[in-house]
Amino acid sequence: MEPQSAGPLQAAQVPNTYQRVISTPRGQYLILVSWPLGWNPDGTTDDPNIGDIPVLYMVDGNAYFFTATDVVRRLQFMFGKKAIVIAVGYPVTDSVYAPQRRGPDLTPPSKRERVEPPTGKDGKPQAHVSFGGADEFHGVLEDIIMPVVEQEILPSIPLKTMPRALFGHSFGGLFTLFSLFTRPGLFDTYIAASPSIWWNGCSIVEEQERAFLEGGNGSGEGEPAPSKPRLFMMYGSYEQDVVRKPYESEEEFARRKKHATEFRMKYNAVEMAGRLDTSDKLEELWLQEYEGEDHGSAAVCALQSGILRLLGESAS
Repeated sequence: MEPQSAGPLQAAQVPNTYQRVISTPRGQYLILVSWPLGWNPDGTTDDPNIGDIPVLYMVDGNAYFFTATDVVRRLQFMFGKKAIVIAVGYPVTDSVYAPQRRGPDLTPPSKRERVEPPTGKDGKPQAHVSFGGADEFHGVLEDIIMPVVEQEILPSIPLKTMPRALFGHSFGGLFTLFSLFTRPGLFDTYIAASPSIWWNGCSIVEEQERAFLEGGNGSGEGEPAPSKPRLFMMYGSYEQDVVRKPYESEEEFARRKKHATEFRMKYNAVEMAGRLDTSDKLEELWLQEYEGEDHGSAAVCALQSGILRLLGESAS
């Protein structure tokens, strides 16, 4: 029996999701939004507890939007907890990352005369990428993207008054810390997964973190946050204590081990957490190490446990 033709392939559709490409002075961004199952397809709801539902903003949306949406919806099924996910990505279709865009967007500016470009997979400095544009990107996020979501995509939902969180991994985790140090009142919870604190010789420690701890908001304006935020910071044990992969050559493993030693993922996170924990700047600081996870796998662990804690389903 000949199989019947199903016709042209159709794109899979996920209920209660929306996406839009918007233009900004920093280029086009892909905005992806999901809201709880059971709400109306147009994003409206008569949920009596809407004021307590957190809104999770994310960078690197191409890589993490659907993962976050799936995590939230499983928790809705199991515990009745809900969340809105708003992810910022790029209009690319051949990769979940856009290195030429995320590098500049997610790395902090520095007072140093020259920003040190990180090395690529080939071990060579990425001198062709212009880093250090996090302040401008944060302005786009705050002044353009968030208002578009609030006023045009989900206009009936009081997003401005609902609890807000920001998630980022790697450079995204670095951006999350930058946001905490420079705009500590914009989000209630900051989730920094495997943050690239090492970037540019740890300039975020010397500049934005120092200004934050000295009483300002990290931007040099000296404005305190209206309320104390929470910080969740996570990393994988194999990010610093690397283990050779079965397919790696000695040379490849040696190069990766060298990078891990230089990046100091665990030590940088622990040291920063220690400084922040002894200050009075945070409502809560939660530091978590994932045993046996590397830089890539720790991202999913952090997203899962970060959402669990955000929704009040994790006491550890």
